[in-house]
Amino acid sequence: MSFIRVVDAKNTKELPFIEMLFIMFSLFYYILPSFDKINFVLIFCVYLIYLVYVIQRMPIKYAKYAFTILVLSLIISACYFIFTSTSTIDASVSFYHLKRILSKFSQVFFNFFPLVLFVRIVYRGSYKQKRFICCAIAILLLFVVIQTRQELKLYADATRDWAYTEKENENAGGYAFVYAISAIVPTLLIGFHYAKDKWKILTAIIIFLTFGFLLSAQYTLAIMLAIISLLTHVFVSSTNNKIKIIVAVCLPLVYILLPFVLYAIANKVESYSVSLRVTEVADFLSFGERGYNLGSRMELYNKTIIAFFKSPIYGNRYLGFDGHATLLTILSDVGLLGGIPYYYLFFSARNRIKEVLGKTDYKVYFPVFLSFILMGLTNPIHSARPLYIVVWLLAPLLVVLFKEKEEKKKEVDKSGKMEN
Repeated sequence: MSFIRVVDAKNTKELPFIEMLFIMFSLFYYILPSFDKINFVLIFCVYLIYLVYVIQRMPIKYAKYAFTILVLSLIISACYFIFTSTSTIDASVSFYHLKRILSKFSQVFFNFFPLVLFVRIVYRGSYKQKRFICCAIAILLLFVVIQTRQELKLYADATRDWAYTEKENENAGGYAFVYAISAIVPTLLIGFHYAKDKWKILTAIIIFLTFGFLLSAQYTLAIMLAIISLLTHVFVSSTNNKIKIIVAVCLPLVYILLPFVLYAIANKVESYSVSLRVTEVADFLSFGERGYNLGSRMELYNKTIIAFFKSPIYGNRYLGFDGHATLLTILSDVGLLGGIPYYYLFFSARNRIKEVLGKTDYKVYFPVFLSFILMGLTNPIHSARPLYIVVWLLAPLLVVLFKEKEEKKKEVDKSGKMEN
């Protein structure tokens, strides 16, 4: 039995107004780039206070998990402090060692904190509050999309150029936001799965527009992962075995035809960067060739894996390269001592969501988690806060909302029959 029904049976309360304000602040902090300017120490203290507050008010097993996030974040940050050197923090700054620990600790902590919010909202939030939170996330994401599109009109490589600082819009998104939008595709498919016919059409249009944004943002891997998640959704969420067989049979055909489709896209796309990367992927799929960008990435992944096997227990103090993939670099940086706790947080988060949604409805969420894992294996997502709010909060909360709506409808129909 899913956690949703247990909550509905035992809880009719709403989240306190002050807590709702904190949740709204969290959404702004995670999604809006302009909130990066807020004092880090102040933010960190506020979140720790909230965590202590919420641990006392959650079911025991979820309170334990929230505490586990805190402890393992500290262990991982300690591993980085002891076993690695850093060039991202100037050694001459005051409280250098403390800042090193807090920097990595907060990074890991904020990666998984949205899951704490998700469980708290499901456990104590009303249906209206859940719907309000989902709408707020959607509006904030749309706002940043609009800001980013405006910036892209001024400078086509605005989302790709990490050194670009002359932004007209301080809330224009970068790579972290673009990958959150890539995860939005399987998230929208959750709505497509549960929605009625007229809403399915609207959802399909939004998905199409989302792909348009990803093309303009020039992140080829984000586009590819969105396509993979779309195909995965069709396969795992369908109850019709014939559709699954058709998808399975068509996959080899898609693989054969995909290079030709990619070449066609590369010829039509105005952006040179996207055209180049799409062509490289097409070359790789058709001839096994790797262009400069794709070849460089594959080389980095290979060097990262080799570095891990050279020192698998405690990692490497210093690497002269960036592995460009969070789920790989953590192993090369801090070995199994830091990697195992980090992987535990990832997959235990998945397990908590599975418990809340139930086995059947988790299938609809699974493509979101799959795309998330693939992103972590191919991209540096450890600082991608918008991505974590989509994966750990928005996507599973949408499933909860649709299921509660179905339950409400069943109750209304049942009461109507009893009256008749």
